[in-house]
Amino acid sequence: MEKLRPLISARAAYHAQLGISTKQDERKELAFRILDLSDKITPLWDLYEHAKEHEYLPEAKKEEPLTRDKGLLYKSLTNLRAQRSKLKKKPERLLDLQEMERNIKRIEEALAYE
Repeated sequence: MEKLRPLISARAAYHAQLGISTKQDERKELAFRILDLSDKITPLWDLYEHAKEHEYLPEAKKEEPLTRDKGLLYKSLTNLRAQRSKLKKKPERLLDLQEMERNIKRIEEALAYE
Protein backbone atom coordinates (compact mmCIF):
# COMPACT_ATOMS: atom_id res chain seq x y z
CA MET A 1 0.00 0.00 0.00
CA GLU A 2 2.93 2.32 0.65
CA LYS A 3 3.83 2.16 -3.05
CA LEU A 4 0.28 2.95 -4.08
CA ARG A 5 -0.35 6.07 -2.01
CA PRO A 6 2.13 8.40 -3.73
CA LEU A 7 1.03 7.21 -7.18
CA ILE A 8 -2.64 7.70 -6.36
CA SER A 9 -1.92 11.12 -4.83
CA ALA A 10 0.02 12.21 -7.90
CA ARG A 11 -2.75 11.02 -10.19
CA ALA A 12 -5.35 12.91 -8.14
CA ALA A 13 -3.21 16.06 -8.34
CA TYR A 14 -2.96 15.72 -12.13
CA HIS A 15 -6.73 15.26 -12.33
CA ALA A 16 -7.19 18.47 -10.34
CA GLN A 17 -4.80 20.35 -12.66
CA LEU A 18 -6.60 18.90 -15.66
CA GLY A 19 -9.87 20.41 -14.44
CA ILE A 20 -8.29 23.85 -14.11
CA SER A 21 -6.09 23.91 -17.20
CA THR A 22 -7.36 25.68 -20.32
CA LYS A 23 -4.44 25.13 -22.70
CA GLN A 24 -4.95 22.16 -25.00
CA ASP A 25 -1.27 21.08 -25.02
CA GLU A 26 -1.08 21.22 -21.24
CA ARG A 27 -4.30 19.20 -20.90
CA LYS A 28 -2.95 16.60 -23.30
CA GLU A 29 0.29 16.27 -21.31
CA LEU A 30 -1.63 15.93 -18.05
CA ALA A 31 -3.90 13.28 -19.57
CA PHE A 32 -0.87 11.22 -20.66
CA ARG A 33 0.66 11.53 -17.19
CA ILE A 34 -2.62 10.31 -15.68
CA LEU A 35 -2.65 7.33 -18.05
CA ASP A 36 0.97 6.48 -17.24
CA LEU A 37 0.25 6.58 -13.52
CA SER A 38 -2.88 4.49 -14.01
CA ASP A 39 -0.81 1.85 -15.82
CA LYS A 40 1.51 1.71 -12.80
CA ILE A 41 -1.32 1.72 -10.26
CA THR A 42 -3.44 -1.06 -11.77
CA PRO A 43 -1.08 -4.04 -11.19
CA LEU A 44 -0.23 -2.80 -7.69
CA TRP A 45 -3.92 -2.35 -6.89
CA ASP A 46 -4.65 -5.88 -8.15
CA LEU A 47 -1.98 -7.24 -5.77
CA TYR A 48 -3.45 -5.21 -2.92
CA GLU A 49 -6.97 -6.49 -3.63
CA HIS A 50 -5.73 -10.08 -3.84
CA ALA A 51 -3.89 -9.76 -0.54
CA LYS A 52 -6.91 -8.15 1.09
CA GLU A 53 -9.24 -10.89 -0.10
CA HIS A 54 -6.99 -13.94 0.42
CA GLU A 55 -4.66 -12.60 3.14
CA TYR A 56 -1.53 -13.45 1.14
CA LEU A 57 0.22 -12.25 -2.00
CA PRO A 58 0.00 -14.41 -5.10
CA GLU A 59 3.14 -16.33 -5.96
CA ALA A 60 4.98 -15.34 -9.08
CA LYS A 61 4.40 -17.91 -11.78
CA LYS A 62 7.47 -19.97 -12.56
CA GLU A 63 7.92 -20.77 -16.21
CA GLU A 64 8.42 -24.42 -16.90
CA PRO A 65 11.41 -25.26 -19.07
CA LEU A 66 10.50 -26.13 -22.62
CA THR A 67 11.18 -29.56 -24.05
CA ARG A 68 13.95 -29.90 -26.61
CA ASP A 69 11.85 -32.15 -28.85
CA LYS A 70 11.07 -30.04 -31.92
CA GLY A 71 8.11 -32.21 -32.86
CA LEU A 72 6.44 -31.59 -29.52
CA LEU A 73 7.23 -27.88 -29.73
CA TYR A 74 5.64 -27.60 -33.19
CA LYS A 75 2.59 -29.57 -32.02
CA SER A 76 2.22 -27.33 -28.94
CA LEU A 77 2.63 -24.24 -31.09
CA THR A 78 -0.08 -25.41 -33.50
CA ASN A 79 -2.46 -26.17 -30.62
CA LEU A 80 -1.81 -22.84 -28.91
CA ARG A 81 -2.40 -20.91 -32.13
CA ALA A 82 -5.73 -22.67 -32.64
CA GLN A 83 -6.76 -21.92 -29.05
CA ARG A 84 -5.62 -18.32 -29.46
CA SER A 85 -8.01 -17.86 -32.40
CA LYS A 86 -10.91 -19.00 -30.22
CA LEU A 87 -9.86 -16.81 -27.27
CA LYS A 88 -9.65 -13.70 -29.42
CA LYS A 89 -13.42 -13.91 -29.84
CA LYS A 90 -13.97 -13.82 -26.05
CA PRO A 91 -13.02 -10.44 -24.57
CA GLU A 92 -13.74 -11.68 -21.03
CA ARG A 93 -10.80 -14.10 -21.38
CA LEU A 94 -8.23 -11.38 -22.09
CA LEU A 95 -5.83 -12.51 -19.34
CA ASP A 96 -5.84 -16.08 -20.68
CA LEU A 97 -5.17 -14.73 -24.16
CA GLN A 98 -2.21 -12.68 -22.93
CA GLU A 99 -0.71 -15.69 -21.18
CA MET A 100 -1.21 -17.76 -24.31
CA GLU A 101 0.53 -15.08 -26.40
CA ARG A 102 3.52 -15.26 -24.02
CA ASN A 103 3.65 -19.04 -24.35
CA ILE A 104 3.47 -18.85 -28.14
CA LYS A 105 6.31 -16.32 -28.16
CA ARG A 106 8.43 -18.55 -25.89
CA ILE A 107 7.97 -21.55 -28.16
CA GLU A 108 8.64 -19.52 -31.32
CA GLU A 109 11.84 -18.17 -29.77
CA ALA A 110 12.92 -21.66 -28.73
CA LEU A 111 12.33 -22.98 -32.24
CA ALA A 112 14.15 -20.04 -33.84
CA TYR A 113 17.08 -20.46 -31.45
CA GLU A 114 17.67 -24.12 -32.33
